[in-house]
Amino acid sequence: MDKIVITPLEMQDLSVEQIACLSHHHLQELHVSLTELTTRVERARETLETALEQRFGEKGREVLKKSNRDFGVVHFSDGPLRVTYEVLEGQFAQPCPIKPIKASFRLALIGEDA
Repeated sequence: MDKIVITPLEMQDLSVEQIACLSHHHLQELHVSLTELTTRVERARETLETALEQRFGEKGREVLKKSNRDFGVVHFSDGPLRVTYEVLEGQFAQPCPIKPIKASFRLALIGEDA
């Protein structure tokens, strides 16, 4: 079995034509590698979002409630971190939501360019 020549991170430097010319084996290996990488990134994202909810969710809901809203965007600081907390309006469309309300977070260090 050949050793994979191109990693998923190196793939971004290749053109579509170069990728299309890879051997069957290397195409399959690249496809499997990208699928595994995508799965790992999705799991890491879910873990991060859960941690952000645990750390900042209560404060976000509190700030949103103080502004007399159930949804929308609010900003607050936690030390040098600026937190943007957002709950989409569409989550309140059903009288009895099936899924729990899910917020999204964006983080930026205060005073630094992102």
